[in-house]
Amino acid sequence: MSDILTDIQENLNDLQNYVIQFHDYNVKVNAPTLVNATPLMHPDKPNEAPLYETILSEPTLPEDVVQNDLEFFSTKIVSCFENIDALITKLPELNEDEKERDKRIEDLLKEQYERSIDLQLKYDLAEMKLEQIEQIHGAITKHKFKVNTAL
Repeated sequence: MSDILTDIQENLNDLQNYVIQFHDYNVKVNAPTLVNATPLMHPDKPNEAPLYETILSEPTLPEDVVQNDLEFFSTKIVSCFENIDALITKLPELNEDEKERDKRIEDLLKEQYERSIDLQLKYDLAEMKLEQIEQIHGAITKHKFKVNTAL
């Protein structure tokens, strides 16, 4: 279960990063640039400070580039949501009965035990290979020593 929670956390981090990147990109592309500000006097209240009508510039990048970038971000964001949703469905139910929970825990413990046996076998094999390498290294060292003393 901790692997699932870790994967969910990683997907949430990815989601956060994509949303931040999208926001930064959107601000960069659609940064409002003031082109014109015309004061507008309130007709009923001439003594109040004027309001301003603002005209903002259009986005600076071509629309097809912006569209492709928006599709990229939307695809990534949707993918993160789908991954999170799929991972959440793998989490154990909070309302599962005791027998189901015990069976699930038993299966997890059995899987962990099998992994530990496999890991121990790999560790033993690695130790054996290391001993062989050390023996070969020792034989090579002795051989070089004999060659060097003969000269």
